[in-house]
Amino acid sequence: MADYNKAISIDPLNPIFYNNRGDLKDINDDRLGAIEDFDKAIELDSLYSIAYVNRAFSKKLIHDFNGAVLDYDKAISIDSLNPIFYYDRAEIRMEMGDAAGACRDWLISRDLGFDIPDYHDLIDSYCDSNLNYNSN
Repeated sequence: MADYNKAISIDPLNPIFYNNRGDLKDINDDRLGAIEDFDKAIELDSLYSIAYVNRAFSKKLIHDFNGAVLDYDKAISIDSLNPIFYYDRAEIRMEMGDAAGACRDWLISRDLGFDIPDYHDLIDSYCDSNLNYNSN
């Protein structure tokens, strides 16, 4: 933490330093402190998609699911080809009870190349059997 504090004191306009310090705070269970650092990183660079994703993760951990989805929406608007963003948003949507939204995101993630063994069959099976989704 001291290294990031020093880096920020030397270059307070570097969003990467705030983002990385936010990650460290999150690892140390300081969710609100992490969110403050991610906010600052985003203030300094509104197109820093990873800061939105990191903030979304912290929001998820404090059960601010709506805020987390909004952050993923923004990250996806910046980098719409990142399959992990869709996959992570799907997980939150599922926790919120939005199975249809989760399936849409999982299928987009899969179509963009996200590949975990058995992932494709599992998602297709779940979405087809529970929501009559046709992934083709």
